Amino acid sequence: MEYVGSVKGVSLNATHAATLIEGGRLFLHSIEKGDGKMVIFPRREGDGQITCAYIVAGFLIYAHTNGR
Repeated sequence: MEYVGSVKGVSLNATHAATLIEGGRLFLHSIEKGDGKMVIFPRREGDGQITCAYIVAGFLIYAHTNGR
């Protein structure tokens, strides 16, 4: 997978990858080829930059610079 910036961190489970990119954006996508679905966080402009992210079991856990 190619990303739009330098990778700061990656977390994996059996089906998905969560990749934190410089600038505080998080890309969540399937690790299966051909799926093509990707979700980019933060979803809203006012949410701030993402500082850390982990996939634990079936959950994506992340934190913003604004403390949420």
